Amino acid sequence: MKKLLVVFLGLALALGFAITKAEAGMSAGQIRLGATLLGYDWKKSTIDVEGDPELGTSLIFLGDGAGATVGYCVNDNIEVGGNLLFSLRTDTTKMGDDETEDAMTDMRLAVYLDYNHPVSDQLVVYPEVLVGYMGMTEEQKEPAGEKRTLSGIILGGGGGIKYFPVDKVSLDLGLDFIYGMLKLKIENGDDWEEDASGLELLIKGGVSVYLGGK
Repeated sequence: MKKLLVVFLGLALALGFAITKAEAGMSAGQIRLGATLLGYDWKKSTIDVEGDPELGTSLIFLGDGAGATVGYCVNDNIEVGGNLLFSLRTDTTKMGDDETEDAMTDMRLAVYLDYNHPVSDQLVVYPEVLVGYMGMTEEQKEPAGEKRTLSGIILGGGGGIKYFPVDKVSLDLGLDFIYGMLKLKIENGDDWEEDASGLELLIKGGVSVYLGGK
């Protein structure tokens, strides 16, 4: 996936240099179709044990992912839409002759509002606000063991840049700061569930195509 992103960026930039001018910015009525080709995030969750978060534990998850975005340009500056981010990975740990395998899934579905501000012929900067839902699962597969699920409502904001090497095609780079109002559920033969709060820092990169409009 990362190799695909590098190849695409190289081709898009080469095409951009070959064209005399590209128009940055979006226009009213355009539909945005975007793909997140690279994502990297940092998460930390505090578990509320008997009403005292200081007695809780922390879960930290690092990973990469991909996703899709669909947006609509209300006018030349305001864009609303939704996006889905998803990652899946398997970690294997060896300790002597023992080996364990953990499966991790991470999903985020959100609606967003961007204010797009062109700063040059090919570059747009934007602030962003979003609200949505996240779910993260970590399960020990081999040998079968504990399963942890962290999920709930998220609120956030951030921003980024959209670079237009050609008309109506942008290369996107964004940064999101997320706060989550979550629930942690642990299944290990003695299941339990507790309230939790979460913080996330997400860096994402991708490409978008804008259809219709002026």
